[in-house]
This record gives sequence, C-alpha cells and structure tokens, in this order.
Amino acid sequence: MSARAGRFADPLSRPLKYGVLDRLLGHAVRQAKYRVRDAFDEAMSPFGLTTQRFTALMLIAENPGLTQADIAKVMGIARSGAAAIVVALEERDLVERAPSADARAFALALSPHGREALPDLVARVEAHERSLSRNLSPQEVETLKALLARIGG
Repeated sequence: MSARAGRFADPLSRPLKYGVLDRLLGHAVRQAKYRVRDAFDEAMSPFGLTTQRFTALMLIAENPGLTQADIAKVMGIARSGAAAIVVALEERDLVERAPSADARAFALALSPHGREALPDLVARVEAHERSLSRNLSPQEVETLKALLARIGG
C-alpha cells in the first residue's frame, strides 16, 4: 500500500467537510468570485483579456485621459499592477499613451484598434454574463448586485 492510499488518499475523492466555512459569508463570496473570474478568463483568454484588463479597458474607454495612477487607485491595486495591465493592453494595441498635463504621467486612451474592437469585446463579455447568470432571473441578478453593494458599506 502506497503512502497515498488509505488514510492519505486524495481528499477530493470524497466529500470534504468545511466546518465554519459553510457558515461564512466571506467564504461564499470568495468562492463565487473565483468561479466568476475563472469563467471570465476562460471566455476572454482568446483576446488576452482578464477581468482586471477588461476593467481597466472600460475605465479608459469611458474616461479618456486617466493615468496609470488613476487606474491603480480606482481598481484598488498597486501602481505596479496597473502598469502591468496597461502594458498588456498596449501590447494588444487596445490603448495608447499620450502626454498629459502632469509631465510625470501619461494620459491613457483607446487606440484606433481599441475603439474598433471594443464593441465586440463588450458583446462577448455581456454574453458571458448572460451565461453566468442563466440560473437567475433578471430580478434576482439585480437583487444580488444590490446586496453585494451593501457588504462592508
């Protein structure tokens, strides 16, 4: 008998007990977050978009002139993380940098290719969202969003 057999068998081959985790709202929200992120990443990976990259892309599309520092602040991430996201979007020719009023920063805007690609990307994300919420009514989706907005607020 190998060391993994018997008592050391793969714990996923049987139902796991989660103890207090089953009662924690934070655990349920985290698990949902991971499922949503993983499904988004799978749907949008052919386009090189992650949830963070799409969020930054939409912020830039709706607010031309934002800086990387603005993106970091709004998204609640480190400036280095925002820099990596902007580089990834630039590499896909979705955004471009331009001089800004602050000589220490660049203003961000959609590139011509980004403006052309955005409607299709948004349509794909919306299709992903419909798939994600297929077991919920439109009212349940709105209720869930409203409840999530109240957490920690």
